[in-house]
Amino acid sequence: MSDQQPPESPTPPPPPKGKKGQGPATGGGVNWRVLVLMSIALGIFYLAWSSNSAGKTKNLSYKEFRNYLDSGKIVTQQ
Repeated sequence: MSDQQPPESPTPPPPPKGKKGQGPATGGGVNWRVLVLMSIALGIFYLAWSSNSAGKTKNLSYKEFRNYLDSGKIVTQQ
């Protein structure tokens, strides 16, 4: 047998670059953009929830309702 060497393997492709070619892309880092957007969304939800209870309601009996209606404090559209 002759001394044959196995063919050389091709060189592996370079790792993917990060933003604007600043080196390899890293995984598992904190995505600050998502955190900021989520906190803004939670703030909006909180404001909407808390403003919903701003109009205080009062339970009326039918007699009180009729008194308000007769005195003109309740307006109906006809």
